[in-house]
Amino acid sequence: MAFPKLSEEQIAQLGHYAGASTKTFRAGEPLFRAGDREPKFYVIKSGELEIIDVTGDQPKTIRVQGPGDFTGDVGHLTGSPKVVSAIARSDGEVYEMSEGELRKVLNQDPQLSDLILQAFIARRQLMRESPVFTGLRVIGSPSLPARIVWSCAIHRIANWLKRSVFAVRSSTTFMIWPSLVRGRRDWRQRFTAHPKD
Repeated sequence: MAFPKLSEEQIAQLGHYAGASTKTFRAGEPLFRAGDREPKFYVIKSGELEIIDVTGDQPKTIRVQGPGDFTGDVGHLTGSPKVVSAIARSDGEVYEMSEGELRKVLNQDPQLSDLILQAFIARRQLMRESPVFTGLRVIGSPSLPARIVWSCAIHRIANWLKRSVFAVRSSTTFMIWPSLVRGRRDWRQRFTAHPKD
């Protein structure tokens, strides 16, 4: 469900929505990097892409994708920055789609929409549950977690604060998220009310 293979007909249909816009890539070339805010959606026609988590001490390969696979997760729909990088393992060719073109597919083609959305949701769930995936890693003084979490919230990445080097649990980050939208003062009061969480 997380990594369905597209049929030739489905690839051709996505190519139609992409205006038959293809992009060639060379081995070692990045198609997108973790942190990119306007990543493209790629459908692989030929070649292989390596999906890499670069947030840990060492880069880790999460998956290798080949012909019939597509990139992306729910970040395409929320505007969140990419949480992984994609590097070409070999020369190849992809259909390249902007977020607008992807939304057009999701709005106009129920079959492809269901397939893509289910994959996006399943991929994000797999990453959250994976012991291999690091996610956002915050390095800093234990006395500054409140400022760091606030900054993450402002930049719309608090949801992905999974692990940190100081004692701020993910559950704490999610617990304070609703109060962040109500205002900074309320958030700070709640955070200092639970200094050991």
